[in-house]
Amino acid sequence: MKIKEEHDMGSVRMTPDEIVATLRHSNLPTVLVEGKDDFIIYPKLQTQIGQATEIDFFPCGGRNTLLKVFERKAEFPNKKVFFIADKDMWVFDRIPEVYQDEQLIFTSGYSIENDLYADGSYHIDVLLNEKEKAEKEVLLNTVCEWFAFKIVQFKNGESLAFDKISLLNEQVMKEKEPVFQPSFLEEQQFEKAEIEEKELRANYALQLRGKYLFQIYHKIFKKRRGKNAIKYRTEQLLDISLNNILANISNGSSVYLILIINQVKQWLMDIQESQNRPS
Repeated sequence: MKIKEEHDMGSVRMTPDEIVATLRHSNLPTVLVEGKDDFIIYPKLQTQIGQATEIDFFPCGGRNTLLKVFERKAEFPNKKVFFIADKDMWVFDRIPEVYQDEQLIFTSGYSIENDLYADGSYHIDVLLNEKEKAEKEVLLNTVCEWFAFKIVQFKNGESLAFDKISLLNEQVMKEKEPVFQPSFLEEQQFEKAEIEEKELRANYALQLRGKYLFQIYHKIFKKRRGKNAIKYRTEQLLDISLNNILANISNGSSVYLILIINQVKQWLMDIQESQNRPS
């Protein structure tokens, strides 16, 4: 299977109008994904999808844009288009009925990073020494405590924005300590949410925002000192996890990524069957 990669991956994002116009003029089976981070992951699944058909993986520049394009799918009714989106905070709720459609699938966890982590965290954990493993648990507890508060806000109907909140930002979290900056927590009007925190801690692999999971590791590796110290970054950790999962997928290494792979394969099979069906 060939993967067509012709879309601008720079800072300029296409609008829903531009994406819809592009889809109207495309004859390739097209899989719309959210953004450039997803685009690092999805094309690597091609060997597992294993179809001869050329597929166009199309990054939309964000979840909101992807869902807006999906809402306008009636404008390109005869095109072969499939959508993959992150659940985001819907992992704590049900997916709205308008988005329950055979052309649109969602990740099992909060994001594609969560599905990847839930399947392959072992391959990252083995890179940690014992001291770092203990530090990971402390950081995880700290971040879950704060994120549980965001879950409560979501359930109360409050609007949330995580794009500008990074654990690697020293204004958010101290560089060498596993604690949030007091000024950040004050700005957030943080309050403990013990019930949500307990549930989140038990299911953090799928429910804690995936970018924060990988930032926890990035933060730990960043502290390594010494000439030969290996400091893995988020992108490298994603790649290590994904490559190991795919290398062992026939041995049952995947529970969550395989669901996405199988649904894309089924969509392609349905396309081929419709093309071979006598008119």
